[in-house]
Amino acid sequence: MKKYSVIYMAFFFVLIFTACKKESSGDNVLEGTFTVPYVDAVFDNSSIVAPPRDTTIDIHFVLKRAVNQNTTISYSISGITTAANQTITIDRQELEAVKSVSVPKGTQGQIIVTVTKAVFADNTALNLGYQGTTTDAIVSSMRLR
Repeated sequence: MKKYSVIYMAFFFVLIFTACKKESSGDNVLEGTFTVPYVDAVFDNSSIVAPPRDTTIDIHFVLKRAVNQNTTISYSISGITTAANQTITIDRQELEAVKSVSVPKGTQGQIIVTVTKAVFADNTALNLGYQGTTTDAIVSSMRLR
């Protein structure tokens, strides 16, 4: 009986190891088009009551997958405060960079951030937004009421 169990175990191991593809890279769950890195601009809130004192609002420029090179994002801010043709860099292996915008006390209106371009250090263009392309600008806004 022991002799047969050893034969069965040997057959089982041979069957398992021959069933695997030799050219397989192993766990390839993260390979595919859904993991293309892209850039987005988000606020902590979509709306706040007009600030009772001078304050800052943070704009988060988010990279949706960490990469091994710096990412430069070109953007403009319009509305109650303006800043045209600005850039910010997300360092390698980081997922976000934060830009703080000063807002005077009692201000009402809207802050609009338009991301126009995002590139890696090797000048490879990134998609702008989840379903965007490398050329479509993305717009995020926050209302102060």
